[in-house]
Amino acid sequence: MRAVDGKKRLMSGTTAVETAGIDLDRETAGLVQRAAASAIDVLVLFALTTPLLLPWLEQVLSAVIAGDADLFFYLLFDYDLAWWRLTGVCIVGLSYAVYMLGRYGRTLGMMVFGLRVTNVDGTDIGWWKVAVRTTAYVVPSAAGVMLYDQNELAWSLVSGLQTIGLLWIMVDGAHQGYHDKIARTLVMRQRFRLLRSVATPEL
Repeated sequence: MRAVDGKKRLMSGTTAVETAGIDLDRETAGLVQRAAASAIDVLVLFALTTPLLLPWLEQVLSAVIAGDADLFFYLLFDYDLAWWRLTGVCIVGLSYAVYMLGRYGRTLGMMVFGLRVTNVDGTDIGWWKVAVRTTAYVVPSAAGVMLYDQNELAWSLVSGLQTIGLLWIMVDGAHQGYHDKIARTLVMRQRFRLLRSVATPEL
């Protein structure tokens, strides 16, 4: 029932998907699988940005060896990385996400789990939707980082709303997060992509 409801909401009254027998709840990736793919991407980005993070990594390693829990948690949550290093990390991260999604429709983490970001009909999203989807995710994330030490109430509000928007993947019939809804995209299981040869109306 949830899958049917999700399809109806997504298609805005059309019947193409229902007549094709497509089950969005089954064919799109849930929160756990998407989080696991993101964890792999974090490891990839960590490897790519190691030269920029080297001073921080050295201090983290020293804290671990010394068993200094206070220093370790300070380095994780309150350490101020030099602005040019932080900028470099952000540029590498954005470049990785935009290029992989625009060129292949999926990141390395998504490849491992057989996932792909698509339009509703299973076609490639293209560079414009990559930009929209990435911007929808990055803007509140960046706002949260900037507000963290400036305004606790505003930070809580922005971070809370973004978290709810991501957790919405768990209950949404098509497993869409807020950024998927803004960009009108799905994170499909690759093995079902071939079933999307049926034409569906553009949202």
